[in-house]
Amino acid sequence: MDFYAALYNIPPLEAARAIAQGAGIQDHGAFTAKPPISPGNHLKQKADAWYRDQWDRCCMISQTTRKMILDAYEARQAAQEAGSSYALPDRFYEWVSVWSAAEQRLDVLQLAQGEPDYILSMMVEEEDEDATTGRSL
Repeated sequence: MDFYAALYNIPPLEAARAIAQGAGIQDHGAFTAKPPISPGNHLKQKADAWYRDQWDRCCMISQTTRKMILDAYEARQAAQEAGSSYALPDRFYEWVSVWSAAEQRLDVLQLAQGEPDYILSMMVEEEDEDATTGRSL
């Protein structure tokens, strides 16, 4: 194949295709298939995807609950300025708790950035917790 590629000044992949075609062998994707991903790289890709997903979810939860908290405070402030009474929504403290948990998780994720062993341990720990409790943040 190297000789054929050098002789016709073509890339080795094209040389392999030409030789296979000349021998009557059909491609069937053999020359275009991606090489298998090593287990280490597969695990790294899975951990990176998990990390990005966790970061995105926590950011979304933090932003959403923070907006709900701020909206409740603004409504209370407007009511007080108008001389009316305003009670915070029943779920207000639940929102604060969820916001706080999301912010804490973001802090932990930020500390784990660039530490693949720590990220993997977090991922495995969460999968174990999800399997036993059926929930996660």
